[in-house]
Amino acid sequence: MGNLFCCIQAEQSTGVIKERFGKFEEVIEPGFHCLPWILGHQTAGHLSLRAMSSSVLLHLFNIVPW
Repeated sequence: MGNLFCCIQAEQSTGVIKERFGKFEEVIEPGFHCLPWILGHQTAGHLSLRAMSSSVLLHLFNIVPW
């Protein structure tokens, strides 16, 4: 039903991969977005943002001296 109205909701702590005519365009952040399928926009998959935040914290702990 969401594709009928060109709207998509990316859930909290997940990102959505956005394509245009099969080519990667961007990773959509959590929230409500408009993807006009008439212009070739579609979703290709979902990403977990939890793994991304843990790797950033690990990198930060290696840089900052305590």
